[in-house]
Amino acid sequence: MQQLLHIGAEHAADATLRRKVMQCNTGMWLTVGNIIAFNLMFAWSGNEGLIRSGLFQLPIGLLLIVSVTWLNGRGRLSIARWVLAALVAIDITVGIVLGQGTLLNLHLYFIVVAAVATVFFPPLLWRQAVLASAINIALFAWFELRGWEPH
Repeated sequence: MQQLLHIGAEHAADATLRRKVMQCNTGMWLTVGNIIAFNLMFAWSGNEGLIRSGLFQLPIGLLLIVSVTWLNGRGRLSIARWVLAALVAIDITVGIVLGQGTLLNLHLYFIVVAAVATVFFPPLLWRQAVLASAINIALFAWFELRGWEPH
């Protein structure tokens, strides 16, 4: 597991950037683990809408693994961070829109991602961290104000 968390760390210029790469990889694996855990719970529930939303989220998890590890492994560290931020937001949105809705308040994950996004970007790229956080806060606000019916 240690090797999986260090993919791309050799391309980092300093210790801070190496930590950011490892945090990005950790975020990717936590998201994939979350997708798998939710799919297991959805399958256990027997709810067709939840099962469908979970199945749509599985390819996002696979895309996360392939893209983030590939980009980090080739030294495209900044792009890997943005791909992680984008795919996590897409995953949450897909889950809400295609099955879960806002009934279970899962749109609160956008707030979690907004806070965690600041960890993935180095201090010199604080504007990027703010942008990633603002996007997630906007998504949270939109779903909070508008709501979305579960399927």
